[in-house]
Amino acid sequence: MLDNEIKSVQIAVSRKHMPAFMINFMVSYKCNLDCSYCTSHNNASKPLPLEQCLQTIDFIFQYTDLTLSVRPKYEQAASLNIIGGEPFTHPNIDTILEYANTLYKSQYKDKWRLSVCLTTNGLAGNNLLKKCLPYVDKWTVSYHTETLPKQKDLVLQNIQLLHETTSNFEVRVMAHPDKEKFDEAAAVHSSLVKQGIHALMKPVTKVEYDKKQTHYLQSNWTRKNIDSTVNYNTTKGITCCSDKPLVLDNDRANTTNFIPMNNFEGWYCALNWNFLYVNELGKVYHNNTCYLSYNSNLEEPIGTIENAAEILSRLKLQLDSKKVPVVVCTRSVCHGCGMCATKAKTKEDFLKLMKFHLTDTSILDIRPQ
Repeated sequence: MLDNEIKSVQIAVSRKHMPAFMINFMVSYKCNLDCSYCTSHNNASKPLPLEQCLQTIDFIFQYTDLTLSVRPKYEQAASLNIIGGEPFTHPNIDTILEYANTLYKSQYKDKWRLSVCLTTNGLAGNNLLKKCLPYVDKWTVSYHTETLPKQKDLVLQNIQLLHETTSNFEVRVMAHPDKEKFDEAAAVHSSLVKQGIHALMKPVTKVEYDKKQTHYLQSNWTRKNIDSTVNYNTTKGITCCSDKPLVLDNDRANTTNFIPMNNFEGWYCALNWNFLYVNELGKVYHNNTCYLSYNSNLEEPIGTIENAAEILSRLKLQLDSKKVPVVVCTRSVCHGCGMCATKAKTKEDFLKLMKFHLTDTSILDIRPQ
């Protein structure tokens, strides 16, 4: 399929894959590792102060409540993903998780569904991990081969603990391109799968894989609809980072998790209806890889936690006055995490798709390009 043949993208809704408002909250940009292929950390940074973290949870839930108020009932759900860096480097991570749990149950439980997720490299003390278990609905653990033997043992121990205590977790074994490290990762991946653990081999960005490695990745990460000529460092296409099934051009009979293009420049995008991101500096964006604002279509935050009240007031006014702006993509390359946001090349197609996701599409302030 050529770039100019694709005119719309959206998630394939099913009982297994129900839409949810995806929230990423980076509590700390610091990490207890320093992997060569990772740019998502700064070990000189300091975690967000506890008081600001709790204020951020307040803001996130209020913003989510407004956003979900105009969604159909089956889409009145949110997923709060606590990320880093490494979230376990935050000295109050257990308090943050407990607060989110208590606040949701006391004010929002009867209004919309919430799933709290935590993405970690698994390098946490056993006691701390157990403290956090009651407050996390889904765990994503990454396994890295650029670590010390003792660290690898600790990660595998924690994976076993999660395997014994919760069914909702997955392991992403990072596919280091070095032959020895790749083979080690593949061996760990195979061992976890044999134990009945949901494990995937995840390719890292901007690296070269040989044919044998590429074949292994195609079999154990993206799983289907991958052209054998596509390597993971090319611009020939991109997969959904969460492996969600996607619908291209409303062809619901043939879903895919791979889109053979990644240029949506000029397309209408529901980025602001799908995502919310707060980073470790308290800056608020719609997405953690695409920084386009819904106000001016510039790469800029929509505000900060310090002016959270202003962000909430503006959104409420936009909803009440039926003038919610629509993001128009200005990038020639999609950075990945916004891939699954509903998007279309034309105004007409975008409005047709948004009828599945909003109770009233007249609230959209959409202008033709």
